[in-house]
Amino acid sequence: MGLLPLFLVQIIDCFFINLLPGKYIANFDYVLGAKSENELWLCADGSFRSKIKRSGLLKDDVKEYQGKKSGSWETSSIGKSGKLTINIDKMELLEVDLLIENDRLYLNGKRYFSMLTDECK
Repeated sequence: MGLLPLFLVQIIDCFFINLLPGKYIANFDYVLGAKSENELWLCADGSFRSKIKRSGLLKDDVKEYQGKKSGSWETSSIGKSGKLTINIDKMELLEVDLLIENDRLYLNGKRYFSMLTDECK
């Protein structure tokens, strides 16, 4: 493939940087006997808030991330796949796989819905 010109590399790496700031992204799973709710507010200044809920059979799943959390976030990408790095206050860094496929957003293989938010203002 050879080396890409620097300006093209910058464009490729900017896909998620331009897509995610100022967005509310969420995933809700409801199955018999269990509920999973993941909500993230990604602010343009690099800060975030999250609200993670689990109940039923999933209540012990990702227990350390449940509840309301905050911290900072950044992303890196090549094309329509990349990484979302979340730095939760007083916790270890969390790295999440990102993918855009057919105009759909996936985090670690799960479909997330996204919309603009003014929660960060």
